[in-house]
Amino acid sequence: MSLNVTYQLRSFRVKTTPGTILNEVLTNACDHFNLDSGSYQLYHGTRLLDLSLPVRLTGLAQGAKLELKAGKAGGSVTLRFSIVGRTLNVDPKSLVLTVKSSDTIRSVLVLLGKNIGMDLSSENFTIQSFSLRISPGPDFDKPLSSLGLSSGNSVIRLVFEAQGPTANSELKTSSLSSSSPSASTPVREPLPDIKDASNHDNTPVNQTEVIEKSTKAHIFQAQAFKPSSNRIHSSQDDDEVYELSVDQALKYQSILSKQAHASPMMRRLAEEKKKNAKKVENCHIRIRFPDHSNLELTIDASITLKQLCSILTTDFLSLTEDEKNAQNIFNLYIPHPHQILNTQANMNKRLDSDLKFGSRILLLYEPAKKVAKSAYLKPEYLKDAKSIEDAPDVLRDREIEMGIDSNPVSQDPTIPAVDQRSLEPPAASSSKKKVPKWLKLGKK
Repeated sequence: MSLNVTYQLRSFRVKTTPGTILNEVLTNACDHFNLDSGSYQLYHGTRLLDLSLPVRLTGLAQGAKLELKAGKAGGSVTLRFSIVGRTLNVDPKSLVLTVKSSDTIRSVLVLLGKNIGMDLSSENFTIQSFSLRISPGPDFDKPLSSLGLSSGNSVIRLVFEAQGPTANSELKTSSLSSSSPSASTPVREPLPDIKDASNHDNTPVNQTEVIEKSTKAHIFQAQAFKPSSNRIHSSQDDDEVYELSVDQALKYQSILSKQAHASPMMRRLAEEKKKNAKKVENCHIRIRFPDHSNLELTIDASITLKQLCSILTTDFLSLTEDEKNAQNIFNLYIPHPHQILNTQANMNKRLDSDLKFGSRILLLYEPAKKVAKSAYLKPEYLKDAKSIEDAPDVLRDREIEMGIDSNPVSQDPTIPAVDQRSLEPPAASSSKKKVPKWLKLGKK
C-alpha cells in the first residue's frame, strides 16, 4: 500500500503497511522535501489527519492523495494509560492525564508516577501506542508530538518486563492461598524450554544443568564428517542438456501464465494444499565449517534458532574460556542467497513455521573473529567422524551417476500392468488419416 503526499505541486509516494503510523508518513515526506516535520500537518482534502493513528484506522484508500500544509502541532492531549505486567490497586481516574503535546514523554511519566504512587524511573518497561514501541533512553526526552499525539484522546500501554522466577512463584503462591486456604506450599512455574516437566520438584535446580538437559532433549542424531582426502568427482554435463526446446519453452510459459493469472478457485486450492502440506517434524541440518568439516544434526524442527545456537555452543563446538563468556562468537549463513541467519530479530523464531526450514538444510559456520583454528568441533566428535564420502546423500549421488538404483520403485500390485503393445507406434497403414467429407473437392 502507498500514499501520495503533495507539497507545492510536487508529489512523493510513501510506501506503508496497515500498521504504519501516520506520523511516520509525515516524517518521511518532510525528509524528502527537506522540511521540519514539527511545523507541518497532513490533510486529506479539508480533514486534518490524526498522526497517532495507523493507516488501517484512517479510512484512507490505496493511493490516497494527502496534502502537506504548514501548521505546528499544539494543544492538549488526553491520555489513558494501561499497565501491563503489574497489578495496581489504584483509582482508574489516576491513569487519565490531560497534558500538552509539547511536554516530553519523561515529564508525563513522572506525573503519572506521582498519581499512581510508583517510581517509574527505576522500572524497566516499554511504551506502546498501536505498533509503535519506545524503550527507555533518549527517546523519552522527545515531545509527545513525536508520537503523533497533537490533540484528541489516545491510549498508551506501559508494558513491564516479566519479573524473576522468585517473584512469579510468590505471586502465584499468594493467588493460590487466597483462593484455597489449604494451598500453602509454593508452586514452581515450569521452564519454557523443557518439554518433559514431570520430574519437577521443590528442590533448587541449577539453571545451567536445566538448559543443557533441555537442549540435549531436542537432538535425535548427531554425526560429524571430516573432509575427504580425495577430490569428489563432479559430473560435467554436456551443454546440450541445458538447451531449451520450443515445447519446453511453451510449457514454461503456460506455467508462468497460470501463476500470474490464477483464478480465485486456483488460489483457494493452492491455499488448501499449503494448509494440508505435511508438517516438518524433524529437520536434518548440515553445518559446514571453514576447515571443510561438517556436522549433521537431526533435531526437533519446532525449536527456536536461539536453542539451536545454544545446542552448538554447549555440546559440539570447541571453545576457549574467553569464547564461552563472549556473545555472538559465530554466525550462521544460508548459502543461497548468502545472508546471515542468527540475527537478533531471528533468535526467537521457530525453525519450521517462522524460518521455513525444510526437512534438509545446509548452513555455513563462520567465526565472528577471523582467527584460524585447528578444529571447530570437540575431540570426541572428531574421533568418531566419518569421511564426507560416506555421507548418505553423497553415496546416493554417486550411485545415480553410475546408473545404479539402490531403491528401485516397486510395482504396486493394485495397479494393472501397462500393455506394451499400446506403447508401440501405429502401423504405417493406419498412419494415413481419412479426409473429411467437407474437404473433398467434387468435379462440379
